Order: sequence, then structure tokens, then C-alpha cells
Amino acid sequence: MSCFHTANVANETLFHDLPNVSQVTFGSDELQAQKNRDTNAISVINFFHKNIAHGPEYVCTCCDQLWYKTSVVKCDANKYKSCSQDVVKSCLTGFKSVNDIEWICITCDSNLKKGKLPSCSKANKMGFPDKPDVLNLTSLEERIISPRIPFMQIRELSRGGQLSIHGNIVNVPSDVNSTVHYLPRPPSESQTIPIKLKRRLSYKHHYQFQNVRPKRVLDAAKYLVDTSDLFRGEGIEVQNRWLNDTMY
Repeated sequence: MSCFHTANVANETLFHDLPNVSQVTFGSDELQAQKNRDTNAISVINFFHKNIAHGPEYVCTCCDQLWYKTSVVKCDANKYKSCSQDVVKSCLTGFKSVNDIEWICITCDSNLKKGKLPSCSKANKMGFPDKPDVLNLTSLEERIISPRIPFMQIRELSRGGQLSIHGNIVNVPSDVNSTVHYLPRPPSESQTIPIKLKRRLSYKHHYQFQNVRPKRVLDAAKYLVDTSDLFRGEGIEVQNRWLNDTMY
């Protein structure tokens, strides 16, 4: 075999061993596309975490509600030229929340710009009332003096971990008068009694079991009867002799 033929065979062997130029280009393009997809996914995840970094922490100075950052703007009284000064002063309470800034929700801001009184503003008597100390009760103590006791199944969703109501909600009417009347009168205000709450007395198992404070229950019931039209409409009464019996 001649040297020339041997060299041609060697060159052909080397040429066949080399990858196709189009294959190399296609492989690099696919690798670059995969990198772009990974980069886009990371960017989307970072954008999501940035948006949920702050929850509904922004308090509207006008309606006193909690909002997300995208639903509020910085409050500036100079923007509400078309609104009377009395309305502006009554709506802008000066309350500051996140970053020590006075925020206002977009709804209230839009209404004030149009010269309207926001429907949910505190100036429109839509503020949240302060909860008195007498109503700081446990969940079972609240049910004892509740005219209606709701029973429902709350389950965790498979995705996200949020809670949802499963099935129907049953509202059971409760005779608050007889419930309060049968509470024992302990000699001390700090004394507690164990109570089991059942859906029906014939059931073997209880729905809820806690220690309750009879004195706190009686005080809360009397407060609600004196201040709530709902309790008066249900015919609920707390006799003074029941309260006097707790002192002995």
C-alpha cells in the first residue's frame, strides 16, 4: 500500500470520528435554552418570594383595614382638593404603620379625590369597636353564652395548607338562660370548672372539653345583655341574684 493511500485512509478515519457541525450547534442551542429556562424559573421564584415577603401589614388611615402593599399608596392630604377640609380631617387619622408612613387604600384614596366620603371610613361610623376586657373569653366560654352554636368541619386543603369548610354548617340554638342558671357559683373569681360540650347529650363523646370561669361567663353575659340588641331580642336575661350568688 502506498504512502498516499495510507494518508487518505487516516484522514477519512479522523473525519468520521469528528462530530457533525450541525449536531454541535444544535446541542449548544439546546443547552443554552435549558439555561434560559432555569434562569427564568429562578427569576419567577424570586419574584414570587419578593411579592409575598410582606403580608397584609399596611393599615389604611381612613378605613382602618389591613391591606397588601399593592393596594395602598402614601397618604397626601394635598391631593384631595375637591373634598371639603372637614371631611379630609375626619378621614385622615394620622395613623402610621409600615416604615412609619401614613398609608391609605386605593378605594378610600379614589373616593376622596372625587370629593366623596369613603363608605368604609371610620368617619362614616364604620370603625371597628374596641373589645372590652370582659369579653376576653376562651372558645368554650364564648359558646356557653352564644345564642347559636355553629358546628362545622374545617379541614386542611391538599395544596397550600389553607383551611376550608367541609360539608354543611349546622347552627344549633342554645338556651343561654338555662345554661347560665345551671353554672355553679364558686367562692373565688379565679376558680374554674371542667365542662364538656356535646352536639347532643345522648352522644358518648364530647365535641370540646375545657375549664371555664363561671364568674367571667356571667360578667360577659350581663355585658352583652346590657349592650347588644341581638341578646335582648333573643330574650336573654341575667338576673342579679345569680351575680350576687358568686360572692358567697
